[in-house]
Parts: sequence; structure tokens; C-alpha cells
Amino acid sequence: MKYFIFFIKFVFILLFSIFLIGIILLNIKGEFGINKTVGWAWDLKAFIIPISIIYTSTYLTLYILKIKTN
Repeated sequence: MKYFIFFIKFVFILLFSIFLIGIILLNIKGEFGINKTVGWAWDLKAFIIPISIIYTSTYLTLYILKIKTN
């Protein structure tokens, strides 16, 4: 029974993560262009929030599923 509960949690978190990543990918709107002061840099603000959400959700998933890490 405890494996079934783990499986249900895993499937729910997997579906929610796929949904969240899909929404993030559909709503990325960034300004790509040349930074006048440096010349080679481009705008990263469209990627900072999605990457931080994915990073945080990974650790939340490990915490919710109570997986022990080294």
C-alpha cells in the first residue's frame, strides 16, 4: 500500500511539473538583441524565473516524496 501511495504522489507531481513547464515554455517572452554596453551579451531575464521555478520544484518534489539524498 505504501508503494501505491508513493506512485500516486509521483504521478501527480509529474503531471503538475509537465503542466508547469509547458506553461513556462509557452509564456517565455524575452528581448533578444545586442547589449549596447558590452556588445556580446543578451537578455537573460526571460530565463531566470523559469529556471528558478524548475530548480525549486525539484527540491520540493524530493521533500514531498521523502526521498533521502546523500
